[in-house]
Amino acid sequence: MAGRGSTSEAARERTARLLAQMAPVAAATAGSSGRRKTAAPPVTHTADVCIVGAGVLGAALAAVLGRKGYTVVVLERDWSEPNRIVGELLQPGGLRVLRELGLGEAVEGIDGQAIEGYGVFYGEEAVRLPYPPEAGEAPMGIAFHHGRFVMGLRKAAREAPGVTALAATVNRMWEDEEGTVLGVDYTSKDDGSKGRINAWLTIACDGFASRARKLLTKTKPAKTSTFLALELEDVELPFPNSGHVILADPSPILCYPIGSREARMLIDIPNSVPGKEYGEYVRAMTEQMPPALRAGALAALEKSPKLRTMPNSYLPAVPERKLGAIALGDSFNMRHPLTGAGMTVALADGKLLVELLGEVDDLSDRKATAKKLKSFYTLRKEHASTANVLANALYAVFAARDNEYLPFMQDACFEYFKLNRITRDGTMSLLGLLDTRPYVLVSHFFAVAAYAIVKTVLPLPYPTRIAQAFHILMSATRVIKPLLDNENVTALALLPNSLLGIEASISDFMK
Repeated sequence: MAGRGSTSEAARERTARLLAQMAPVAAATAGSSGRRKTAAPPVTHTADVCIVGAGVLGAALAAVLGRKGYTVVVLERDWSEPNRIVGELLQPGGLRVLRELGLGEAVEGIDGQAIEGYGVFYGEEAVRLPYPPEAGEAPMGIAFHHGRFVMGLRKAAREAPGVTALAATVNRMWEDEEGTVLGVDYTSKDDGSKGRINAWLTIACDGFASRARKLLTKTKPAKTSTFLALELEDVELPFPNSGHVILADPSPILCYPIGSREARMLIDIPNSVPGKEYGEYVRAMTEQMPPALRAGALAALEKSPKLRTMPNSYLPAVPERKLGAIALGDSFNMRHPLTGAGMTVALADGKLLVELLGEVDDLSDRKATAKKLKSFYTLRKEHASTANVLANALYAVFAARDNEYLPFMQDACFEYFKLNRITRDGTMSLLGLLDTRPYVLVSHFFAVAAYAIVKTVLPLPYPTRIAQAFHILMSATRVIKPLLDNENVTALALLPNSLLGIEASISDFMK
């Protein structure tokens, strides 16, 4: 199999075949848009795999593929330590995948903080929700400064055999006349020179603002809200070694330790709030924080008046059927970061892709590779669909601004956390991505809806309460069904959307 146990001689043979196949179109080729022909830049590298972007997933893939004997070229615009405000919490399921990939060293020596569960605040109440034990052991996530983690992964990539790291920006993916991606054209950051990389497979991993995605698909991310970030210093968190979720009005606030002295706070800002009002909005939101976090947030605002923000986006996973290329990570699929699932999904995607490529005898067999990539889109649903639906459904409930019945779900959700060990552990297994079965998610979601209905109807089921209960059920269904439709993973996705129209009909009848 290409890459598995490959010798340098085998790698040279694959390179020779690649050059021979691409020779007829290397001199002058149509651009990715198929418009006029342009002079081709010189071929500077030939590899089994070309990876665009050396963030969490790109660097991890480069390291793992290189260790397995593939030749890899990875392009990254800036190899210095990134300074980002997201991608700082890795759920237990993600930490497990990281170690299965052999990259556990990337979280060592970076002052990472163990995450043992969450603390949830709702009004004047709070509840701590630990991750449920597995085989007698308590699962653990980890939070850290994003840049330190990425640099650990990049170190592993650079040290892996067969990996070439380039500081460059991608200009286009170059294709043959049949539309098969043969590699990328790039501009070097060091001297501005242009070059071409030939590769059997090109992987786009260049993040939420992906340039490579635009070359592969017309699907665009939709902005759901904005996170404004604060870095709190020397704050004693209410729940040690925990993430914190404040169910504030109108949308949630997150906080978790990222270092022995630092904690990250992310304040969700609705799209309706103008950028010039962010500062005023955040100061108003501090009134809903626990005292220790409020003091830390105000101190952070005083110390760093320049506000740092990051758009939160939703990008459904739409398969790109293009030979020779695939998009992964935030380039391919995004959900609201409320649950901190992004890196876990990306790493699990990467692990699955590596396993599937290992089943291909030779990457030069593009049809065999394409067959495995096709199965990737189906198999990834086992770990990705639950993460996608959970994140967006929880955000819809916790940021219920346009639906008068979803606040009933908020109340019920908080009470559901406290109800018993089964409800608590089931919820936290999903949140920690320890249990990724879609039907388990759907059952818990509608159990919360049922709990909200029971609380609404009892003890006296007046007609108005029964009507409210009906609207709660329909509102819950309206939240989760479109998300399940996009994933197509449970029987609920098979129900026609026209059934949701029954709510208006019954409402008219009851008037």
